[in-house]
Amino acid sequence: METMQVLQAKVNILDVAVLDQVEARLQSVLGKVNEMAKHKAMAQDTDTQSKIQQLHETLQRWDPVATALPDVVQRLGGLRERVLRPPGIVPPAGPFSKCIHVSIFG
Repeated sequence: METMQVLQAKVNILDVAVLDQVEARLQSVLGKVNEMAKHKAMAQDTDTQSKIQQLHETLQRWDPVATALPDVVQRLGGLRERVLRPPGIVPPAGPFSKCIHVSIFG
């Protein structure tokens, strides 16, 4: 008798009206799941954009340093030459010194 009731309950589940209700509920759940996935994707996209913006601002702050770096390296190289030069040796005249010498002494 109990087996008959179980089988009857399973057959009732296959009823068209019950299947329509189940399908409607599944569609509702599917819509909610899709909406949640969309919100999650938007949140991740917002987080990514925020990180990109922070990185861009950081690079903008370092731009003047990167621009001045070649001049600093050149200046340090010149200072190094002066420090490592043995005492009493006169450095060669630069282009500006040569121009002044030529203009004064002809």
